[in-house]
Amino acid sequence: MSRPEHTAAAERFYSKGEAARYDDSARMQATQRSLADRALQLLDLPPRIPQLLLDAGCGTGYSGRPLEKAGHSWIGTDISMNMLHNAVASSSGRRSGKAKVVSGDLGAGFAFRGDLFDGCISISAVQWLCHATRPEHDPPRRVRKFFLALREVLCGGARAILQLYPEQPAHMKMLRDAALAAGFGGGLVVDYPWSERSKKLFLVLIKGKGKGVPQPRADKLFGKVAQPLRRHYNGQGVAQPSDYLPLSDKHFLAMFEALWQAHVAFGGWKKKPKKKRKREEEAAAPPPSHGAMAKPKKMKKEKQEKAVIPNTGRWESTLAARLLGGP
Repeated sequence: MSRPEHTAAAERFYSKGEAARYDDSARMQATQRSLADRALQLLDLPPRIPQLLLDAGCGTGYSGRPLEKAGHSWIGTDISMNMLHNAVASSSGRRSGKAKVVSGDLGAGFAFRGDLFDGCISISAVQWLCHATRPEHDPPRRVRKFFLALREVLCGGARAILQLYPEQPAHMKMLRDAALAAGFGGGLVVDYPWSERSKKLFLVLIKGKGKGVPQPRADKLFGKVAQPLRRHYNGQGVAQPSDYLPLSDKHFLAMFEALWQAHVAFGGWKKKPKKKRKREEEAAAPPPSHGAMAKPKKMKKEKQEKAVIPNTGRWESTLAARLLGGP
């Protein structure tokens, strides 16, 4: 199956029909909400204090539901008008009101004033910037524009959690270099680092209150990464702790490529043999020798027959009748 980025530009790929199928998919809904819930955990916002958050590449608004549930407000941006129409339509009637969304291209910046948002999440969207879906697109320039604009609209000390699916290590290098050049500190959190299919990547960034964030401070904040909770990833749980790769580490690319090549299928443990296979092995085994004593077969316990009280009438068949000397 080819990646959507290779098919067409996002605004053309997500046609009216494709946007409707995306919005109606229960599997997509569960996946996007689970990833957004994990991103919200990594944001580490102060408890019981409502925040204003940016959802970059919000799509049909699935990733905004966990933000609303936690008591926060959010504004979403997406390049596909069809996806935004579905986001507004599906949010009508909710207590939080209709979704607040804006049409915009991530590679062209944001139409917001500076220092507006207390945090940002992005689910399965930033990897589109690494592909030239139009003749005039220059991926490195668009990626740099995105991170510069993102830093501009975030408040001092705010975090950005970007979940993405890079196609190759060169794309991860492009994103990492642009984030550092924009003045972000942080690293890459890898959930399920040992699995090929279940591996999840989160670019965790923080904006400093001054000109930049010292990387040691960012590593201290993100180094002890909170592990995914039981509710994340549809309750699959985590069999191995998540990894954290500092962006400023000179061996970042080598460490990422090592994780990239760690292809171990999720759930690759040995399963117990089925009963049918066990019976076939017993049938193929040689018969026991005369000296060997065969294991005695367990006798089935005979079921004790319960006394049946004849149905001779409404009174005669009752226990009271038997106790009082009835038939």
